[in-house]
Amino acid sequence: MKFYPIGDDLTGAELKKLGVPPESDSPAARFHGSVRRGARRYQVMAVRTIKLKPLKGEWYLSGALPRAYRAPNDLGVLHVGAKLVLTETITTSVTKEIKFKLFAD
Repeated sequence: MKFYPIGDDLTGAELKKLGVPPESDSPAARFHGSVRRGARRYQVMAVRTIKLKPLKGEWYLSGALPRAYRAPNDLGVLHVGAKLVLTETITTSVTKEIKFKLFAD
């Protein structure tokens, strides 16, 4: 499944529907869709749905580097629809032993 970034601001109602707690409803959450809770980092992203002619307020994908946008009015052109999802970014680190010689023999 491919995730696409959000190109428009999110509303408080959209954040609430995705399960973002009210205390996390900040300008960063509305503008970037980025939310931190302790060490965890969440991001609102979009996934593809069906091709449709978006109605006002519906999300769709557009652009050479696709992003999700909210239709400002009813669009008469077919676009790929988008559904907002909340994702969690998980960072891992790998530690391994390396062996090397400090001096050449």
